[in-house]
Amino acid sequence: MDSKNDSFLPHFITEEIYSIDTIEKESINTSSLNKAEETKPVYEKSSEPETVLILEGGNKKGVLILVNYPNEIPETEKAFLFKILSAINLVETDIALINLGLNQTNEHHKLVTLLPCEVVIAFGTNFESIFPNETPLYKLTQLKKYGLIKSDSLTQVINDTSKKKLLWEQLKSLIQS
Repeated sequence: MDSKNDSFLPHFITEEIYSIDTIEKESINTSSLNKAEETKPVYEKSSEPETVLILEGGNKKGVLILVNYPNEIPETEKAFLFKILSAINLVETDIALINLGLNQTNEHHKLVTLLPCEVVIAFGTNFESIFPNETPLYKLTQLKKYGLIKSDSLTQVINDTSKKKLLWEQLKSLIQS
């Protein structure tokens, strides 16, 4: 390729180009070069990872159900939960079921803000970042923009008739409101 064809350069390089034939070493101020390097903007990747939720349901009616199991929700507890929900005319597509044990994050309060919800029903969750510790059990409480019913774990409710009754009373108040 002996022929020199520079006609493509104006289309390829759009910035102005300067040719410097000779540079004297004395004319370069190295301290100003170091300062220029120090003032370069640093672009860092956001330290906050994107929150990915593992959930079940369609959340069509804005009802967030929180449970806390290290693995999957046991079938007995899950069947009991859906029996309770059907008693208040809710099906799986109406709710968002989140197992906090599978959603490993230190910022559980973000779960409530990530999903639009009007009601939160929490079974066996004691995360202060979601709701205050003084939130009473088995009492419909208004927090921020949503109502909250805090309960013992599904396992405890299944095995205790008095807890079932307390939970049912609060769930009925949801139906009426």
